[in-house]
Amino acid sequence: MRFTFSQLFERILSIPKSLYVSLHYFPIKEAFYLPIMVRYNCKLIKLGGCINIVNGGG
Repeated sequence: MRFTFSQLFERILSIPKSLYVSLHYFPIKEAFYLPIMVRYNCKLIKLGGCINIVNGGG
């Protein structure tokens, strides 16, 4: 998969916020294994609730 410079720049800018959200909802090991991608210009007003991951598919 090839990215343009602007797409790559947006993904790099999104890493800190994505890492913050992933670590908020998951333990460290799971946060890196199953990251939650959050765009850099997304406003995080309140991080509440829960995330349920169910075995499924295939």
